Amino acid sequence: SKKCARRIQPMRRNESFKKFICFEFSFHAATNTTWRILATTNLNVAVTNWPPVFTNTVGTSGTLQFTDLLATNFLQRFYRAVYP
Repeated sequence: SKKCARRIQPMRRNESFKKFICFEFSFHAATNTTWRILATTNLNVAVTNWPPVFTNTVGTSGTLQFTDLLATNFLQRFYRAVYP
């Protein structure tokens, strides 16, 4: 069965992203803080032009998890977590 890709480091060119159905990551932050996840396919785009793809508030666990079900629609996609 297919799983979500969980990577901190970039995938190698010869690795197939098609074996995954999504991409996910999580991070720890202070509870009750709101974070936005921005995404782009082009690192030459100014950060101010990266569109938000997710906004959520960290719960009592102190962990914010993000899952991008659309990640496999792109050859490459970069993410940035922004507070506030």
